[in-house]
Amino acid sequence: MTRIAAPLIVTLVSLGILISLGTWQLQRLEWKNGILNAIERGIAKPPRPIDTVIAEADDPANAAFSHVAATGVFDHEGELYLFGSAPGQPPGYRVVTPLMREGAPPLLVIRGSVPEALRDPSARREGQIEGEVTVTGLLRSTEEKGMFGADNDIAGNLWFHRDVAAMAEASGHPGALPVMIEAANVNVPGGWPRGRDPQEVHDVIPNRHLEYAITWYAMAVVMVVIAALFIRGRLRTEG
Repeated sequence: MTRIAAPLIVTLVSLGILISLGTWQLQRLEWKNGILNAIERGIAKPPRPIDTVIAEADDPANAAFSHVAATGVFDHEGELYLFGSAPGQPPGYRVVTPLMREGAPPLLVIRGSVPEALRDPSARREGQIEGEVTVTGLLRSTEEKGMFGADNDIAGNLWFHRDVAAMAEASGHPGALPVMIEAANVNVPGGWPRGRDPQEVHDVIPNRHLEYAITWYAMAVVMVVIAALFIRGRLRTEG
C-alpha cells in the first residue's frame, strides 16, 4: 500500500484543484450572465437622464449598464487615456473626457477609441467638440484590476482599468460623479474618437466560462480514471 500512497495523495490534491477551478468558472458564468442581462435590459429602454437613474439606485455602481443621457460641455484639457480599443479598430486608447454640466457634478465620458497615432488631441482637432452636447450610452462603474493586470500609470496619464475616483481627480474634477458614461457611436467630426453602440458592448464581452468549467471537470474525470488504472496496476503487481 505504501507504493500507492504518494500517487493517491497527488491525485486527491490535483482533483481538488481541478474541481475548484471548474466551480470557480461556474461562479464566473453566473456573474458574466448578470452583466450581459443588465446590458440587454439597458439597451431595451430609451436613455434616461443620468441623475434620475443614480437617484433611484441605492448605490450608483448598481445602476451599471443603464442606458443614460447627459448634457454638458467637454473639458478637453482634462482628457485621459484608457488603454485598449474596440474590436475591429487599431490598437490604441479609449479617450475619457470630463463633461461639465450646469448645476450638476461633472461626469467622465468614454468618448471612444483612437489609434496610437491619434492620441495627441492636436492630431484630431475636428473631434474636439466645442459647445453643449448631449451624450447617450451605457453607465459604467469602477472595475477591479485583474489578477495579471497592470497598475494605472497616473503620472503618465495611462490607465489600464477604470478607477473612476482616481481618474476624476487626475482630470482635475475630483467632485465628478462616481460613475461614467460609455458614449454610443455618433458622427464625431473627423471620425475620432470612435464610440461603440450599446449592442456592440454586449456583443464583444466574452462569455466562455461554461466551456472552461467543462474543461476543468473533464480533466478531473480523466485524472480519476488514470489514477484508478495506475493504482490497480500497482496493487496487482504487489499481489
